Amino acid sequence: TWLQMRKEGFKTPQIMFLTGDTEGRLGAHMRQLRRTVYSDENWEKYEELFFKWEGKPLIFGNPEGLTGDMQALINEKFTLRSSWAWKDEDGYWNWIMEYPQAKGRSFEGVFEQMAVTMGHHPSASKGRSFVSGKQPNNGKEDFEFSSDTARYGLSFKQQFEYALEMDPQVIMITGWNEWIAGKPTGDELNYFANTPVNGYTYVDQFNPEFSRDGEPMKIRDGVGFGDNFYYQMVGYIRKFKGLNEIEKAKNQKTININGGMSQWDDIGPEFRDTIGDTKFRNEPSYDLDFRYINNTGRNDFDYAKVSQDNENIYFMVKTVNDIVHADGPNWMNLFIDLDQSHKTGWEGYDYIINRTGNNGKCTIERFKNNSWDFEKVGEARYTVNGQYMMVSVPKKALGISDKAVSFDFKWADNSTTSGDVMQFMDLGDAAPNDRFKFRYIASTSIFDNLINTILIIGGAVVLLVVVSVIVFVLLRRRKKRSMQFM
Repeated sequence: TWLQMRKEGFKTPQIMFLTGDTEGRLGAHMRQLRRTVYSDENWEKYEELFFKWEGKPLIFGNPEGLTGDMQALINEKFTLRSSWAWKDEDGYWNWIMEYPQAKGRSFEGVFEQMAVTMGHHPSASKGRSFVSGKQPNNGKEDFEFSSDTARYGLSFKQQFEYALEMDPQVIMITGWNEWIAGKPTGDELNYFANTPVNGYTYVDQFNPEFSRDGEPMKIRDGVGFGDNFYYQMVGYIRKFKGLNEIEKAKNQKTININGGMSQWDDIGPEFRDTIGDTKFRNEPSYDLDFRYINNTGRNDFDYAKVSQDNENIYFMVKTVNDIVHADGPNWMNLFIDLDQSHKTGWEGYDYIINRTGNNGKCTIERFKNNSWDFEKVGEARYTVNGQYMMVSVPKKALGISDKAVSFDFKWADNSTTSGDVMQFMDLGDAAPNDRFKFRYIASTSIFDNLINTILIIGGAVVLLVVVSVIVFVLLRRRKKRSMQFM
């Protein structure tokens, strides 16, 4: 799947393998990997996916007990590091540590890596709020279900900020989607998750506080952390790796929404969405007790563009297939965050366009009281032609003068009708995905093209005048010379 996504122009993670830390496992796993992903015939096919360190694919394992041939193979084709929990030794890259985390080092003792974790172990009563060696305890012996600190990511924050201060070359994050709750049993009285129990414990995953996954979860009856850890992770990764400069708008012009698509060809940038994410879902749960069913996928967004002039902002969006028309308030909605502030509007968005419409016109509504309430402030015009939709939004309806304006925006189809922002994740499609927004930055002048056109036309007129004068003067001179010879 990742290789296919790359061929379609999308980014994916790199891959590598952890073979454990038990002596003898590395050799056994390597023999299997050499028959599959790392085989000679597959090496070139998958090489772009390999996570490389020191120029070769990185693999984690314990080198003790390797045969001479396997050791030689690993030395030739791979970079080896050991990896486990709570190790402070040369050659180890930890995947979990308590604050302050030890430095992951090469076998020669060079500092290379550091682990950060979103949580720890319920069996040790250390969770997502475990900070500076202390875990909050509400004293209720309810496994901290009634506590509300998990969603703040306190341990993750402390560990990531320490890692940023130490500035390693690599940061390893634990975890993403383990979601398996191992339950060892026994006869003795036990204590886990700040609660005494008899005959069992949970080691890794248990509840929102005592777990360490970053993958978003649904909030049920007020319990859970939603997508908090995902966006906390995104924010810290951006601090660690940095961001590319955002491309500014170019070749802005007046758009005829009844015209052809070629008028958009030179307009930039192109705001791309991941495709193929509207497929219907009908899969059994892990324990086969129920099925995950989701058939809300309808219009699969491909990319969008924006242009503006003195009076209007023009939006264009392309879908993978011809746009499916539908009734209802969630057909091809356009959200605009005009002030680029999350503190205003609903989830930062100030306006929603096309909750209702017909005959080529649709509503422009403003979010009221920073909530999922609306008031109509105007109308926009739209056209649909096959895979393309164009919308012309009057600036006056948004309270904008004729100045160039920057803003954030988002397209959504068949998604939330209740104001649950997390439904952008699993209902219909959204561009960009989930809570993310596209950022449109107006160029210095929204009329770069128009000014250039005026200058070219003006220059051509001046040139024509000059040529006419020269021709006229030459004709006059030629006429005079002709008269002199008569």
